[in-house]
Amino acid sequence: MIKKTGGYVKDILELLDEPKAHNHIVATLPKIWVEKGVIEIKNANRNNLYYPLVTKYTYSEQSIEQLTKSYFERLNCNVVSFVVDKKQMSIEDLELVLKELKNKLNCLLKVDELIAKTYCNKVFT
Repeated sequence: MIKKTGGYVKDILELLDEPKAHNHIVATLPKIWVEKGVIEIKNANRNNLYYPLVTKYTYSEQSIEQLTKSYFERLNCNVVSFVVDKKQMSIEDLELVLKELKNKLNCLLKVDELIAKTYCNKVFT
């Protein structure tokens, strides 16, 4: 919502669908994010310029981690099961995710193998 370069409450309002929430309601979100250390205020005055302290990826990662911890007993499989039960994810989607996870695991295993070979060559030669 808030660009890397920063943004104002009016920028958030512009992104919302009609009927738009009142300015004071929307202004509450950045205040909460400031308290959480996600964004910071520049030029604090009547029209605060908010800018991010963390990347969207980091914020998403932390949010999902907190959601999983709070509502799904820290188990990712419970999250996936919930999404599938609500028909927000198909079996085909799950197969794609599984394929991607297997590819990532294979890449990690290859990197580990390369590191182990390099370490052994240094230690034993």
